[in-house]
Amino acid sequence: MKTGLPGPLDEAEPTHVAQAVATLGLTHVVVTSVDRDDLPDGGAAHFAATIARFGPRPPPPPSRC
Repeated sequence: MKTGLPGPLDEAEPTHVAQAVATLGLTHVVVTSVDRDDLPDGGAAHFAATIARFGPRPPPPPSRC
């Protein structure tokens, strides 16, 4: 398998992902990525920014046992 360094992060990507999620009306999303060993945090801040753009989560439904 060919390896190499990935390009720079797209700073607008978190917003674009959130817009796509909203446009498609998705209720569940899996965020994945290539390894970002080139970044000090491994890309964690970019993941956090993407998830933060999804907005607040609704409260869980009531449950009974």
